Amino acid sequence: MGARRRGHAIVRPVRMPGHAMGETPDLSLVTEGLGEGWEIMATSYKPYPCGFVIHPVLDCVLDWRRDNPKAEVTRVVVRGNPLLSDRTDRPNISTGRESQVSVQHAVAAALATGKAGLDQFTDACARDPDVLALRGKVEVLRDPALSTIAAAAEITTAGGKTHKLSQPAARGSDVNPLSDADLVAKLQTAASVWNPRHDVAPLIDAIWHRSPCPRGKHELRYFSRRYRRPRASSTSAAAKSSVSTLPLSSFGTGARCSVTSFDTSKRNL
Repeated sequence: MGARRRGHAIVRPVRMPGHAMGETPDLSLVTEGLGEGWEIMATSYKPYPCGFVIHPVLDCVLDWRRDNPKAEVTRVVVRGNPLLSDRTDRPNISTGRESQVSVQHAVAAALATGKAGLDQFTDACARDPDVLALRGKVEVLRDPALSTIAAAAEITTAGGKTHKLSQPAARGSDVNPLSDADLVAKLQTAASVWNPRHDVAPLIDAIWHRSPCPRGKHELRYFSRRYRRPRASSTSAAAKSSVSTLPLSSFGTGARCSVTSFDTSKRNL
């Protein structure tokens, strides 16, 4: 771009978006391997609607709560990669959006409800008295020896017993992907939030069997049109929308993580 001052043009260099972080970009990476591989193949499905570094912690807490539904928790110490602390050490939050990046909230909500779904990351849950009380009992420690998909937790109960848990690879990570059954359950749960009366079984069957769409049809457009919400007869503003999408962030059921006496000499990942 140029600007004029006293009849002279001042020429300023054009900066590419790659300079946004203040570093010299390596633009060759933009085309490296172009057409040879697809990054989407390295993408995994998230079981919980929150920051992924929180997931191994939730695996541990949900499994423990399932086995100890009545236990009164007095203290929780979470250990994770420094990124867990950097991104999610947020004990004082008040909205659902903030709760998605708060490990204290995720742990507290999971202990209070036994779940880690969409309802656990709402404004209402973020302000729930039981969740608030538990949130203040969660401590986060940094452990560089743990990877970003691993975590450990110590849960102390009213009787003074400390339960030591660890998860070497979070569910949904590339080394511990969701099972087919988990994926089906996730879609069914998300669909029930969208429309409890809608039967998604035909969609699930079509996906697993890769039923081809009619000749000349674009596959994604074909299926998205087939599974639109039926047009409502009401003339209300809410009913005028005939298309509703499934939630992008959803959840599955907790998998088993290892529950053992923690040994610092045998850290995994």
